[in-house]
Amino acid sequence: MLHPQYIIGLFDSNCGKFEIRKYKTCYKFRITIYSSNIQVLYKIKERFKTGRIKNNILIIDKQLENILNFFHKNKLLTKQSITFYKFSYLYQKMIIEKDTLKTEKEIRKIINRLHYFL
Repeated sequence: MLHPQYIIGLFDSNCGKFEIRKYKTCYKFRITIYSSNIQVLYKIKERFKTGRIKNNILIIDKQLENILNFFHKNKLLTKQSITFYKFSYLYQKMIIEKDTLKTEKEIRKIINRLHYFL
């Protein structure tokens, strides 16, 4: 099993990305990890029990709660931490709490943070 700091190092060195893509009617949340060593990607996939590997890229777009909890416990050290917190906030507000009523101020905050990714 990989040490958590190794995974953090991949993201801090920009080999991992938090992405939000806009489609016609929805947004898709995705985490991608790049590595030239395919075995590392398989170990990360095994650790989080989700994702698929394609062309030396691990793509995770389902069951993101495990990964978000991992990054809340193990802090990123570079500007990726800002990206992570925005990603986590948007995931919480748009996916987990999607059925709750939001104030106009909250909606503006969500839209402003979405522009960071789009």
